[in-house]
Amino acid sequence: MRVILFTNSHWSIPLMIRLEEQKLLAGIVLTDFDHEANITIKAFAEAKEVPLQRVSREELKSDSFTTWLEELSPELGICLTFPYKIPEQVFTVPQYGIVNLHFGAFPEYGGADPLFWVLKNGERTATLSYQQMNEKIDGGPELMREQLSIFPGENYGLLGARLSQLAASSIERLFEKVTTPKTDDTGQAPVNLYKRPTQQELTIDWQNQTSDQIEALVNAANPVYGGAITYFRGAMIWILEVSPANVSNSALLGPGSIVHADQQNGVFVLCSDYRYLRLNIIKTPECILTGGKLAALGLKSGEKLGLNAVSSKQPKILV
Repeated sequence: MRVILFTNSHWSIPLMIRLEEQKLLAGIVLTDFDHEANITIKAFAEAKEVPLQRVSREELKSDSFTTWLEELSPELGICLTFPYKIPEQVFTVPQYGIVNLHFGAFPEYGGADPLFWVLKNGERTATLSYQQMNEKIDGGPELMREQLSIFPGENYGLLGARLSQLAASSIERLFEKVTTPKTDDTGQAPVNLYKRPTQQELTIDWQNQTSDQIEALVNAANPVYGGAITYFRGAMIWILEVSPANVSNSALLGPGSIVHADQQNGVFVLCSDYRYLRLNIIKTPECILTGGKLAALGLKSGEKLGLNAVSSKQPKILV
């Protein structure tokens, strides 16, 4: 099975390596974005002498790209984290079409970044869906799916890495599915197309979100969105990791209040459900640091996090 791989992310690397080891990788299609993952994939292709094309959104529609693809004679296309809509004249070139590997269950989690919403919504299971592509965004029939249990506290990056390994290990099962005659090609129910989160959706609402919801948001935003957003002393900061905590003898304070802070134990914050979270890793405009380090730099119990917690007497920077 000669495979052409469409990608834009390091999450495709385990699959790419497995296909190349089995001499099944006919070629790679990358976006024209310049980032670390694409540089790594390009270097791999050059070292292994795998044909590679970097394309813009418009170049993907060109006759020259279609001709290049036809000359490779792929039997199957696989799309993993490829952000451009693939035109019909492209996904009809491979004998068995192009299959999209999607990190979310259909029809609940369609759209550009399902993994963020799976984690933010507190799901206990992550799904890797294999969908035959057609002219509709996330609208083709589902061929198969694989699932993983989400570990407590697992973040976006770790879960994505495990799903990418699952994609590589299940490729033979996909080959069996695409070569089996289909008895039903009616597609699926209307898909819920989630968009990428806005700044507001990435911002912690201390007054209304529970400790579980805040932890889920923090995990969903790490690392791809730089963490969940909050405000402290007038500055935007990002929380990258939290953990549930027990606090005894805390003062009667409102949600978002820092109820304890010291260098040894770190920083503890009260949530709307009157449970507590320990802030393990925080990013400020100046640096990334632990909660204990932030306490050592002068953060005090009784201070508050959030947009409405700014005092004119407080300094406007953290470090």
